[in-house]
Amino acid sequence: MRTEPDPELVAYASARQHWLVEIAYLVCGDRRLADDAAVTALVALTRRWRRERADPDPHLRAAVYHDAMTIARRRLRESPAAPEVVAPAGPAGVEAPGLAGHAGSGIDRSSSIAEAFDLLSPRRRALLVLLLHEDRSPADAARVLGVSDSTLRRERSAALAALPPVVGEADVADLLDERAAQVQDVDVVERVWATREEVGSSRRRRGIALGTAAAVLLVGAAGVAWAARGERQAEPGPTPPVTVSRPWTQGADFRVDGGTLLVGPGPTNVGDLPQLALSMPDSLGVAWNVPTLGDVVRAAGADAPRLHVVAAMLRTVGDGSSEPLLLVRDSATLFEQYAVVDVVLTGLGSDLGSPVSPIGARSIDPTGTHVLFVQPGDLVVLDAATGRTRRLAVPVGPGDPPLVGGGFTDSGRIVAWSHSAAWSLGLDGHDVRAMPAGATADAVRLLLEDGEPSVTTAEPAGRIASTRRVRMPMSYPWGDSVATPAWVATGAFVDPKGIPKPAGSFVNGLFAASLVPEGTQRSLVMDDWDSGVVKGGLRVCGWTDDTILFQYSAASHTWVLAWDLNRNRLSRVSIVDPSMTGVGSASQVVALWFQHPLPG
Repeated sequence: MRTEPDPELVAYASARQHWLVEIAYLVCGDRRLADDAAVTALVALTRRWRRERADPDPHLRAAVYHDAMTIARRRLRESPAAPEVVAPAGPAGVEAPGLAGHAGSGIDRSSSIAEAFDLLSPRRRALLVLLLHEDRSPADAARVLGVSDSTLRRERSAALAALPPVVGEADVADLLDERAAQVQDVDVVERVWATREEVGSSRRRRGIALGTAAAVLLVGAAGVAWAARGERQAEPGPTPPVTVSRPWTQGADFRVDGGTLLVGPGPTNVGDLPQLALSMPDSLGVAWNVPTLGDVVRAAGADAPRLHVVAAMLRTVGDGSSEPLLLVRDSATLFEQYAVVDVVLTGLGSDLGSPVSPIGARSIDPTGTHVLFVQPGDLVVLDAATGRTRRLAVPVGPGDPPLVGGGFTDSGRIVAWSHSAAWSLGLDGHDVRAMPAGATADAVRLLLEDGEPSVTTAEPAGRIASTRRVRMPMSYPWGDSVATPAWVATGAFVDPKGIPKPAGSFVNGLFAASLVPEGTQRSLVMDDWDSGVVKGGLRVCGWTDDTILFQYSAASHTWVLAWDLNRNRLSRVSIVDPSMTGVGSASQVVALWFQHPLPG
């Protein structure tokens, strides 16, 4: 049944549709895709209209900019050529003063300014549109883009430096105004209502029946993403405020008992970290109208075996339930897309005041083709190459404690565990073997043995084969241990007795011990000077080479960061979209598969 939209919402969407398409066109350079971005932003708004109707512009602005940047990045991955934006031609035979000899992009353009602008990164294009076309303040632009003020200043300088020497901001503003004037005959409002109804009907057909009103609001289950993002970036909501922290610079480390302590940035300085090139989206989990995994596999046809799962996440679908969202990559073309899985998952209870998640750091198998989700009484396994979902039985009795964790071993077997038992089973669910209580999928673990930090090595059957004490300021471990060939690391609470006073006072830490050679320990804490510290908010979610990929959660934010253990340096990977289950809490948000050498 079609639900008629609020007349006030219809009037607002009709009034703002041209602005949205214009902004998206200036950033992504394609009119058809700009229309898509505007529709996506307005569909997202229908989910939060009652709360945002007083001033919906800030959230809508953040939504359309980020979607346009995502589209522009996708176009760059699909083709290295610059966007095919047609700039107005100048008088025939007349060359702009001072621009003669400027290198072109290989596309016949009359303006070197247009060429240089089109070759900017999507984020730098968006930055200049915000500042020079919309006349937004630097503070507003930083909030929309989700970066710090210092990052915005650097990006602005870099964007202008990439333009021809004689080109100034006024020239870029003129170019943007000329291109904006080409956007005419905008009429996307009807598509908004049709898309909203189509997505709601699709979800009902997939069995997520939340009632007519809820199905209408589930606009691809990701409309919440930009609305919540806007809440974070445009205007503070009811979440705890994030205050300005003391300045942070790379390399603020201290000597501690047994190794070094690196003090990382607080929430307001995460944007100052250098970006690590992992070919991942800047915003992880942002997607609308996502195809199912089965649809992605069918579209790939004979190439489906090349599909690998780069990231596995959960996004909320209501009533405490969630559905898997996968970032799938073609290993040959490196093309990435999101895929949703037609299964509804429940939580696994709570720990430290946060829900225990069905995913963990070892939820993706070593080949990147299977994903494991833990449920209280069984396991759900997804196959990226076939799109199939299977449920595997685990011998949990009616009165036994439910399952609380699971993952793949290095050999590809599955280990699942409760608080009192553990089992190992094959990928097909057969060959089920009981394991000692406390066994996990990690052959090498960093944990507490008799109250002392220790590195343990387990046999395939789960029995501890060796234990080695290590010296580091670590107390109660949190999350999975992850081992690279040379290191093992885990998240844990900090033992304050082991922290030197000049370093400060901390709650959460990541701890790593070297395996080859033995004897080197590293500890990482994040600057707790900022507000919004979450207990258990540092946890490992993947690894590549000797770089640990981890989640950092504070207040309503969760980032994926990288810790190079050899150089003891930090980098930024992605910020996780608010629609993902667990953002801003201690629960697992994302599992990553990057068990291969870093680029370059």
